[in-house]
Amino acid sequence: MEGAGGAIFAPPAPHETRIALTSLERNVWVFLLSSLLVGLVGQTLFPLRGDTPVPVHPAKADTLRVDPSSATFEELLLLPGVGPALARRILADRERHGPYRSAGDLLRVRGIGPKTLERMRPFLVFSTKTDRPDSQISP
Repeated sequence: MEGAGGAIFAPPAPHETRIALTSLERNVWVFLLSSLLVGLVGQTLFPLRGDTPVPVHPAKADTLRVDPSSATFEELLLLPGVGPALARRILADRERHGPYRSAGDLLRVRGIGPKTLERMRPFLVFSTKTDRPDSQISP
């Protein structure tokens, strides 16, 4: 059937495939593709810090030393494998249990296991100072 302007209905060409989707199916596809796009863009703009080691400039690798018993939040972030959440847990644990005397003490912090500790170990130092006055230290 043809009208004044040409064909009113033309069947799809053999190479065209049309898939009829219900409204729900279309919405699911839109949601999935949108989520994928948001995830890719988000990971590109805001990479997860814990997924990759913090790069340390080679010149600083020999000089970077962090004492977890006195380090600030920003100093803890310099340690490989330490992101904002882990730095907060280290500070909270230090506040709760006192200073760290050795690298092994850091294992009590949730999120620090043997592998993370081994990556951090070359950059850790532990002071021998105590916060107690001399009168409380036994001879």
